[in-house]
Amino acid sequence: MLPLAGKPILEYITESVAKEEFNDVIVTTNYFREQIIDYFGNSSEFGVRLVYPDEKKPLGTAGSVKNSEKYLNEIFAVIQGDNLTEIKFSDLLNFHRNKGGVATIVLLPIEEPHQFGIAQLNSNNRVLRFKEKPRPEEFFSDFASVGLYILEPEVLDYIPSGIEHDIAKDVFPKLLSSSEKIFGYPPVHSGLTLGFLRTI
Repeated sequence: MLPLAGKPILEYITESVAKEEFNDVIVTTNYFREQIIDYFGNSSEFGVRLVYPDEKKPLGTAGSVKNSEKYLNEIFAVIQGDNLTEIKFSDLLNFHRNKGGVATIVLLPIEEPHQFGIAQLNSNNRVLRFKEKPRPEEFFSDFASVGLYILEPEVLDYIPSGIEHDIAKDVFPKLLSSSEKIFGYPPVHSGLTLGFLRTI
């Protein structure tokens, strides 16, 4: 709900995804939940339906997604609520579908990515290694995750119910250790340059 130029960041996100292939926006939060509902309602004015799963305690980025499982029966995006991006989601979805993996992570090159997860890619953009918030001696890539993912519903099978769990810290390592295919969507793909703003 942090305001930017007179309206909450979440409103910019909702407007952005409504212009593309998304029909529903699931707001996962237990902090300020009622204030968000009061502001947005079902947000039909944007052309999408907003739903607000009841999260009685903080469940983390993955646990809150698992808590929304009944709404997630097809490909879905996970977008951090404090992020703004100029990314074209239709291009990102096409990339994900063409690669055929269970997850796609949007990446940007960052000189000191210690506050982010980093990914090492092969020549086909498949993620070979992923490390959340590495120490300087653990750096193996400058491709940093910006907290925007495309996921297949089967990823939910790797998330336990009712406990705090993190997508980057817990789920991606599980997927890689199970030889599931994860791909990185790099900052330049087919001539497209991505602009991204993360607020702190």
